[in-house]
Amino acid sequence: MTTNSYQRAASVAIALSFAAAFGALGSADQAQAAKMGDTLDCKTTKDAVELAICADEGLKARHTEMEGLLAHAARSPRKDAPGIELDDSQKKWLSRRDRCAKSFQKTKCLTAAYNVRLAYLEAKFRPGRTKSEDWTCEGDKDKFTVTFTTGKSAFTDFVVAGREMDSGYMEWFMADSGKTSGETKQYLGESDKGSQAGVWYSPAKANFIMDRSKFGLVCRK
Repeated sequence: MTTNSYQRAASVAIALSFAAAFGALGSADQAQAAKMGDTLDCKTTKDAVELAICADEGLKARHTEMEGLLAHAARSPRKDAPGIELDDSQKKWLSRRDRCAKSFQKTKCLTAAYNVRLAYLEAKFRPGRTKSEDWTCEGDKDKFTVTFTTGKSAFTDFVVAGREMDSGYMEWFMADSGKTSGETKQYLGESDKGSQAGVWYSPAKANFIMDRSKFGLVCRK
């Protein structure tokens, strides 16, 4: 996968609102989108996480937005573009989302989870501004190329970082946490493998915690 992978995978622009797009789908596409999105039924659910979502208007709006993006993916001829395995990735994300049931701050946990998922879906299906930079990591003398894509979902700004690794191309999808330090903003999220990640990012400066599963490895421009 090259540094232009986002542009290849994100060639479809959504002209209509997501709700309108979802309503325009055929029954087969609706079923597929519902399967991937784990459609919410607030009238019948007894699941603790779903009840928390149903009790919060912001979370319900995020879930609806996510379903709209998944519905778009289900009808898009580009849904199987390189790097997009929506059925599998959505299933894994739902499992990670449901861990918020054990959180003392379920709403905060769920909001962060949805913001990151929307960043993933937006980055895959909408063009964004992309730039590549040479970085180094602590304990590693060799420089490597990190590709950053910035964009905006319906709820927050996001940053996607990607780099070639021994195991193949890896990406990190992170949403604005609301914290700032000078010119930089903090973005938190996870990799496409599910491990936590974060970055302090601005066009001029970034200090990237590449992957928290790697002992808090800190990488710099």
